[in-house]
Amino acid sequence: MDVVLTGFEETAQPDGSKLLHLPFVGRAIGDLFAGEVQPGAADDQIHKNGRMESACADYVIAGTDFAGQSCSVHVVNRNREGQWKPAITTDSKALDFLNGADCTAVLELRIQGPIVHIFTKR
Repeated sequence: MDVVLTGFEETAQPDGSKLLHLPFVGRAIGDLFAGEVQPGAADDQIHKNGRMESACADYVIAGTDFAGQSCSVHVVNRNREGQWKPAITTDSKALDFLNGADCTAVLELRIQGPIVHIFTKR
């Protein structure tokens, strides 16, 4: 998925950490699914003492599955101990294997926003 950051909000927290809110737009193009990120997508990060302690990207992509059916895919991608672990839910019958699947994500970092690759064992 090609992500383009569209903003940046920083909020100081009572414990001295900073909450970074990074809204984004994007497009998913792949063999199994293609679609557009829907409004409201954001990556929220907590930074403390100059390092990221947690991050969570939450977004919905509306598009078409490999069977040609309209569907949506909801992704909650959390960074846990340096690894991205997306939780995926979808209303697609063809992509039903993604519901609750053990997924990992790899990010290719760029200035405008990352390219996100999501993998699962089928």
